[in-house]
Amino acid sequence: MPRPQRIPPIAHTGTTTSTAPPPGPQPQPHTPYYVPTTPAKFSTLPPKTRILIGLGLIGYSAGGLLFSDAVEKVGGFTPSEEERERLRGVVPRVVVVEREERGEGGE
Repeated sequence: MPRPQRIPPIAHTGTTTSTAPPPGPQPQPHTPYYVPTTPAKFSTLPPKTRILIGLGLIGYSAGGLLFSDAVEKVGGFTPSEEERERLRGVVPRVVVVEREERGEGGE
């Protein structure tokens, strides 16, 4: 295979140009591209799709609340009386203190 010929450099006409960059901010050779966040991606969906996704999440949450007690019983995760008593001892209690009535003079 023949070797490609080399192109000779262009002869200068006597005028030179400055190779210094112009003043001011210079463009970067590679700028990172924009990666949209999940809310930004969600807002680009059609309204009907967003409503269906929202209703699906609400239904999934409601189902979890409704069926969690039954799943605890089936899985054997219900606490015993001993565990409940230990928990009652750890949970802080709120004590209500009655205020005394103030007199007419504000004392």
